[in-house]
Amino acid sequence: YQLYCLNRPKHSIEFNAKGKLTPVSGGRVHWTVQGNGNGPSLICIHGLLGNSDNFYALTKHLEKTYTVYCVDRPGSGFSRRAPETSA
Repeated sequence: YQLYCLNRPKHSIEFNAKGKLTPVSGGRVHWTVQGNGNGPSLICIHGLLGNSDNFYALTKHLEKTYTVYCVDRPGSGFSRRAPETSA
């Protein structure tokens, strides 16, 4: 899956999903996991206009102790909401 940023008519920037895509209720949820898998789980969910990359710098510190899951909310980042749901 790819996300395109088309703010400039002559240029586009391509982004590729770094994590996993899980089907959920007609849409899909993008999520990443950092850490060695042995520490306690910590889930990071971004705010309204964010995406899972908002936690990049933070997870570099947390992954030493925790298993960190960063989730893109439906309709944000690489997640997609079900077509019949409203924004």
